[in-house]
Amino acid sequence: MRRVAILFVLLLMAMESTCAAAPGNTPGVEESPLGCARRVFPMGQEWKTFPLPERVTVLRCSRKEPEYRSLHQYCVVRDNGSGPRLVHTYSVKKSDDQFARFALKGNEVWAYHANGALLARMRLWENPPVLHAPAPEHARLRFTGTGEDYILCEAENLTDYPVLLRRGRVYIVLPEGKRTVLNNLCVWLREETLLPPRQKKSLQLRIVAKRAINPRGLMRRNQVLLVYRACDDKPISHPEAIAPAAIFQPGLPDLGDKDRLCLHRLSDELAVVDGDSVGGHLGYQFDFYRLKQGVWQLATRVEQTVNPRLGVSAYECHGNRVRLLDSDEDTIIEVEVP
Repeated sequence: MRRVAILFVLLLMAMESTCAAAPGNTPGVEESPLGCARRVFPMGQEWKTFPLPERVTVLRCSRKEPEYRSLHQYCVVRDNGSGPRLVHTYSVKKSDDQFARFALKGNEVWAYHANGALLARMRLWENPPVLHAPAPEHARLRFTGTGEDYILCEAENLTDYPVLLRRGRVYIVLPEGKRTVLNNLCVWLREETLLPPRQKKSLQLRIVAKRAINPRGLMRRNQVLLVYRACDDKPISHPEAIAPAAIFQPGLPDLGDKDRLCLHRLSDELAVVDGDSVGGHLGYQFDFYRLKQGVWQLATRVEQTVNPRLGVSAYECHGNRVRLLDSDEDTIIEVEVP
């Protein structure tokens, strides 16, 4: 499978009751934050605890994924006097994990790099559906032109700290009015690039396959968006720099473990996360989020078993209804987003 699942952060929506009420707890025995987190992630190893004010605790464990890699799973536990309760989870691939310290800011836990840069905003859950803060934006890629076998882009560091772009895959997204088209050119950033603070660099992105749109046709588009995912699992060569696992469209929900997610912004207030795991069967799962008062809220989830060769190539929005189209322009499914 090209993506294994959509994160425990979404699966745990059904587990937002107090950990102290979990089966097997002894009445009258106070449970620790670690005991609460271990009930949710019993396979977690190498637990580490980061206490914060207001009886909030961040805990980290190592998890070995069944297919191909290890994760750091972060759990945030809060005790309001009635026992510890899981209020957030956030997965990070070990090779991408640069969290050095945490701070409680209102109803969010902020995770920082050792250089002081804000890396993640973990909004604490209260009641389902869960809420997520917009992800911090560290860098941006802007399409600038094409060549015979490459496209050109400008990489801009938006922070006051160095940003390292590792070797990785770049995806092309084409907004077309009410449609969002997922172009299937295969484009790579083949050399790592270190961006000084607040600086820009021009990059050549090599095209390794041409299956749909001639790259010169991109110049006629009103808007071309570039999405980046790092593919290099080696130790980060410049640990003093921020090395993002992914660069998505600005302002998308901060869901963690970004290289395992496929996020698209369909409008100013609507986003979708898609994956290809539906109860262990071939198919697709789609989570639609709405932006309300600066916070992303899970609006609806849809599962659809389809031929995986006919994946989504475009989203088309008509008010609250979203059509998912395959490469033949046939409708895979139509979703009404509340």
